[in-house]
Amino acid sequence: MAEVFRIDGGGSMRQGTCPKCKATEIHHNAHEMKTMYGRGHRGLHVGLFGIAEVDRYVCTACGFFESYVNADGLEKIRKAWTRVAPPPQAPSP
Repeated sequence: MAEVFRIDGGGSMRQGTCPKCKATEIHHNAHEMKTMYGRGHRGLHVGLFGIAEVDRYVCTACGFFESYVNADGLEKIRKAWTRVAPPPQAPSP
């Protein structure tokens, strides 16, 4: 079974430190080659032909990773994907 790790205010790997093991062995896919009509494997499919680009950060000390969608991709997702509504709040006594 996979380990579940929850970040509670521990920062992000974008600053170069792993929030899980505190190592500084962080690697990023910034220079990943683009393929498939220039769109590459760096993204999530949005709609029929759209791609939301995803930046990935991996700690090579422990294997923990984070992924982030850029602002343009977030807007594409808002328009194309179904929003998950939070459960209704129980009334206070």
